[in-house]
Amino acid sequence: MFNFQRTRVIISQELSCIYKAFSDFRLVAQIREEIEKVNQIGLLVSSIA
Repeated sequence: MFNFQRTRVIISQELSCIYKAFSDFRLVAQIREEIEKVNQIGLLVSSIA
C-alpha cells in the first residue's frame, strides 16, 4: 500500500532543502554585491588620496 503521508513528508523535506539552497545562493549574491560596493568605494578613496 502506498503511504501518501510519508511521500508528503519526503516531498516537503526535499522542497525545504531546495528553498534553503536558493536562499543560500541569494545570500551569497548579496554578500558579493556588498563586497563589490566596498571595493568601488576603496578605489574611489584611493584615487582621491
